[in-house]
Amino acid sequence: MHYTIFGSTGRIGSYLKKKLISDGNSVFSPSRKDYYLAHKNLGHVIYCSGVTSDFKYRSFDTIESHVCLLSFLLKNKNFESFNYLSSTRLNFPKRSYINKISPKFYGGCEIDIYNASKLAGEALCTQSNISNVKITRICHVVNPNDKKRENFLSDICGQAKRGEIILNSSLETKKNYIHIDDLSFLLRLIGPFGKKKFYNIGSNNLISNNEIIKKLVKITKCSVITSNDAQTILESKINISNLKKEFHYQPTHKKVWLEKALKKLSR
Repeated sequence: MHYTIFGSTGRIGSYLKKKLISDGNSVFSPSRKDYYLAHKNLGHVIYCSGVTSDFKYRSFDTIESHVCLLSFLLKNKNFESFNYLSSTRLNFPKRSYINKISPKFYGGCEIDIYNASKLAGEALCTQSNISNVKITRICHVVNPNDKKRENFLSDICGQAKRGEIILNSSLETKKNYIHIDDLSFLLRLIGPFGKKKFYNIGSNNLISNNEIIKKLVKITKCSVITSNDAQTILESKINISNLKKEFHYQPTHKKVWLEKALKKLSR
């Protein structure tokens, strides 16, 4: 099968590219300078292009990645299927306590350029009315080989390695996590074979900061400080019954990979 990955040098895209090739698929991964060329036969597009951890400082890049390139590719329609990767953080908007931009305008919830641009991208996919365009919201991804420290888990493992963790969210915080092998399994199938327009990707691994911190303290003997203004984020369990039914998906339980991943990320 032929795939095209936009964002193939990123955390998810680079792993997915290797996995697809190792499974015998052909993969086209255009470089950023070639994104806007009139490519033909893109096959099954997996749109991983995006700005994550530093979006606050890269407003123009964020809009370019999440909306502008998407618009160009959808208008050209040179694909068999198209899977736009979004985030389940849109499912769990935080209440706003800062009046920088009137929270009443956003229903009292925080809004930032990341959420706004992802919502715009999702709306474009939906209202383009192009067949075989999917939206996939992904929960927190765990890649044991990720040492870039650009997401929460990798970052606190790096802090633990240095001897002290400073938590900006409370120990009671619970979030949805998925191992990157499970994610790559689903992304390979959703574009070409998915019957729905919209998917929430989870794994039944709802993990608290407390569980993660306890394991890291045991592994590294690090100390832990919780910020005075740390908030508690309680994500709901993601319903994955449709993923199990459509793709015979059986997520890997955290007991198989969590401790191993923490050990590897904190080396």
